[in-house]
Amino acid sequence: MKTTLLPFLVLSMAGIGIAQNAADFGSISAPASVAPGETFTATITMTNTGANAWTSAGLYALGSESPRNNLAWLASGRVALPADPINPGDVAVFTATFTAPPTPGIYNFTWGMVQDGVQWFGPIATKRIRVGNGRFTPGDLIVVQTVATASDAISANGTALVLKNFSLSSLTTTFEVDLPINGPDAVISGTSPFTGMIDLSSDRTYLVVGGYNATLPYSTTVEAAGSPVPRVIGTINSGGDFVLNATTTPPTGFTGGTFRGAVSDGQGNLFIILETIFHRRESLRQVRAPFAT
Repeated sequence: MKTTLLPFLVLSMAGIGIAQNAADFGSISAPASVAPGETFTATITMTNTGANAWTSAGLYALGSESPRNNLAWLASGRVALPADPINPGDVAVFTATFTAPPTPGIYNFTWGMVQDGVQWFGPIATKRIRVGNGRFTPGDLIVVQTVATASDAISANGTALVLKNFSLSSLTTTFEVDLPINGPDAVISGTSPFTGMIDLSSDRTYLVVGGYNATLPYSTTVEAAGSPVPRVIGTINSGGDFVLNATTTPPTGFTGGTFRGAVSDGQGNLFIILETIFHRRESLRQVRAPFAT
């Protein structure tokens, strides 16, 4: 009898001994707008809802997200623990001095918990911050990017969408708009490199983009057939302001195919683009800035 039960008991005890990392997002306090290169203070709170104590020796920290490990706001991409340890049930209040990106735009200021070398865990904290007073430049190219860096992989659980104004004279990015990645106005991309196609309205006054209304990271695949994630259409004006204009109602709202993008006639009518209907348009990834001076 002992020989039979001993392996079971050992496995059960080992399973009980495996502690888990978990966190809940509390709040984020940061300015709504800053100048390019300006330093500012921001505070993010996270609650330890797991079984592990967060310690500096255990390599726990608040890490930059969207894209993961970016250095856009902080040279290290990490904010150290405000106390050591942060025990289960404790609230960690992370406060640090950040530096705004040098390029004008509207950015997602996004952070999440990480145990370096082990895992990222918990929900992300994000706030959209306007940097400077830039805008899209008439005649330049506007490119949509679904992967913010070469090392940031497209995820089945959703990928952020970024619009970049590419100057044809200087061959540099002069203005950038990160689309919302959480909240009721979120619009993210799927795994397909063709998702997130942009287009111009026929009256050439705003950009049109389609995607999925889910918070990053979504719990399952956002673009699977029958997915409960609403498909949405949004517009962006010359100043980079984003508006969510239309959303589908699952499970009947075009959930049988991959949602590629959207177009508008400029008169309030919006049209979706699915992979099975407008295959020839899927390669459109950039447009000329349409906005009049």
